[in-house]
Amino acid sequence: PTHPATHRTPRTLRPIAPHAPCDPSHPTLGGPANYPAYMTNTLGAVGTADYVLLTTFRKDGTPVPTPLWAVAEEGKLYVWTVTDSWKVKRLRRNAEVTLQPCDYKGKPHGEVLHGTGRILDASGSEHVRKLIRRKYRFSGPLVVLGSTLRRGKTGTVGIELTVRADSSAE
Repeated sequence: PTHPATHRTPRTLRPIAPHAPCDPSHPTLGGPANYPAYMTNTLGAVGTADYVLLTTFRKDGTPVPTPLWAVAEEGKLYVWTVTDSWKVKRLRRNAEVTLQPCDYKGKPHGEVLHGTGRILDASGSEHVRKLIRRKYRFSGPLVVLGSTLRRGKTGTVGIELTVRADSSAE
């Protein structure tokens, strides 16, 4: 029979082939030990959050929080920002930071982690741009492209954040 609006024969549905269950202990998947390093999250909620509240410290010790996009890879967190921003200047002087999951406005939720920040070179910053484009599939590539057109490659910088093992706040 044909469909009255299109005069075409309706498609028949084929059964979907069964795949391995989503259970990580399933023998086909092998569990988290067999996952690539970029798929394992050792950072908890900060590692999976879309926005992270990065807090850097002024000379007098005053905390300055900033919400940023963040990407976790191999046990470290990477953020991307403008090269001449105040947070970069504060990080050059004092590498101590705190990290906390937040919403896009910077409203924190979740555990505060303590760590250090390191400003990356040109190749490291390019890697962070690639991670941002991959994680934020729709807006990430547009924002990175717009920033590159406006500021050039040297106008933004990647920051590598390492969480201390004893980082949980009291």
